[in-house]
Amino acid sequence: MLNNWSTAVEYYFIRDYNYAIEQANKALAIDADSVEAISVLGMVYEQQHSYSRAMEQWVKFARLRGHEQRARELMQTFEKSGYAGYLKRNAQYLEYDGNFYGGGVFPSAATDCALLNDKERAFANLEKAFARRAGVTDINVDPRLDNLRSDRRNSDLLRRVGLPH
Repeated sequence: MLNNWSTAVEYYFIRDYNYAIEQANKALAIDADSVEAISVLGMVYEQQHSYSRAMEQWVKFARLRGHEQRARELMQTFEKSGYAGYLKRNAQYLEYDGNFYGGGVFPSAATDCALLNDKERAFANLEKAFARRAGVTDINVDPRLDNLRSDRRNSDLLRRVGLPH
């Protein structure tokens, strides 16, 4: 299973979404509760602008992480305010979690903010992640951060992380 979901992530990063879906589904056939594979599907559907399908994955992800109430609230937010509303609320949750529990979720908050075109918050979350050495190794290839690529802060952050820019 590790190979399937990690292969799915690699296909996602090179924007081969059909193969990413195929590999994630293979991982889910082995373990229906693979949060990694579910996350890949959520990201792929997001990039394909299939927001209802993405939300199905994000709700599963939250439930499997033990956040039943959060899952319900995020789905209600999506139904009321669309995907942008979901992203905004989810980013708030992730920022809170990152400040309270540790920095591992700051990159996810950054991607939600980037998708909302809130570059200030996206970079603030990336800086928090970098300061905690948490989850910044893929920032130069994650499609959700594409709208940050032309910003000088992106080049500076990539340089400090030690990634090509």
